[in-house]
Amino acid sequence: MPMKSTEPSRRTSAARFTPQVALWSLTALVLSACGGAAPSTSGPTTPGGSGATLTVSGTVRATAGADLGGTLVVACGVKDGDCDQDNVRAVRIDGSGETSFRIDGLRPGPYYLIGWNDLNASREIDPGDLVGVYGASGGTPKVIDRSTSGADLTLSKMTAPNGDTIRGTVHTPQGTSHENVVVFTCVVDAEGSCDEGKFVASGVTAQGQYVLEDVPTEPFYVVAWQDANGDNQPGPGDLYGAHLDDTGTVTRVLAPRTTVDVRLGGFPGTAPAKPAPSGLTGTWISGTSTGVDYYNPGTGAWAPPSGTGALLEIHPDGTFTRGVTVQLSNYGCTTTVIGHYSGRVRVSGSNLTLEPTSSRQKYTSSCNSSLNYDREVPNSSLAFTWALDADGRLVLTWPSGGKTYYNRT
Repeated sequence: MPMKSTEPSRRTSAARFTPQVALWSLTALVLSACGGAAPSTSGPTTPGGSGATLTVSGTVRATAGADLGGTLVVACGVKDGDCDQDNVRAVRIDGSGETSFRIDGLRPGPYYLIGWNDLNASREIDPGDLVGVYGASGGTPKVIDRSTSGADLTLSKMTAPNGDTIRGTVHTPQGTSHENVVVFTCVVDAEGSCDEGKFVASGVTAQGQYVLEDVPTEPFYVVAWQDANGDNQPGPGDLYGAHLDDTGTVTRVLAPRTTVDVRLGGFPGTAPAKPAPSGLTGTWISGTSTGVDYYNPGTGAWAPPSGTGALLEIHPDGTFTRGVTVQLSNYGCTTTVIGHYSGRVRVSGSNLTLEPTSSRQKYTSSCNSSLNYDREVPNSSLAFTWALDADGRLVLTWPSGGKTYYNRT
């Protein structure tokens, strides 16, 4: 398969405001202002607790009649020609066609107004999203410095340089190369297999970067495989992985996206389990998990979940069971993702790798049941360094440097 070259995405910073710079820099500010999920209902107050506040209202429309559900309208204070990270306010709107919005309680001063709908759920303002900057004709945004009822926004889809693409990096274990690595899309069909008619593949560069072009229009998994023994068949000795979200859960993506990274680990079912160190064995919980495995592999039934966190059982024979529960509630809607994974534990000194041979997830949304699913997902290894701290907690450190703390039950 021909190797495709790719370049890392570059985000340029600048001293002066431009619509593009503001969009990139606003991502973290918007998510912070919205609590990472839903906008706060309390607005910023005028310094000193007195003085008039500003109200900005208007309408939002999208080109080509796109659905505006979940759109954020953001007012950010202007400071040194850019957005003031300490003065950001956002409201969420829902609906289709032209929809009105209102932002109250803005303290006096100049503001930029931006609309954003994170269509590809990347939590970044990036190609594929609906975006609009108020008054940005000719690339110069309009400043709002007084209450106004006519701040109308038109949102259009940001386009990717090469159309609908997925970009990212494949990470291989230390000391191994990126030779014979293939990245491909997997749209799960009715039988639970990857739909061959929606299969798109790419090679990688020597640094592990890849580009998937003309990908399916529906959500799909991004999977990577390294044919380590060169026999053109998945099997013992090969490496395998799938894109994970920030909780370590195999997740689907929707184009266009960047930084869709994959970390390769041992191929499922290739090595017998070895006894785990005695200090690791037992049942560990993190977050607000109740320490219960919500899935019964024998019956295929799920128990009602509770809390957000993870359960990790490491058995003396070197096998593991891992359960992950994530629950989010916004505006009366509850979204729940439950995962059940089992397989082998590989430990070498302070390095620990979970190599699942079975991975299943269940997704439910109380407000959009059409997205619900319960199915097997691609197995993907998780690599950590591990330690026991002074309080007896198990500390797993992710490759990114983030740490998850587990208490023994």
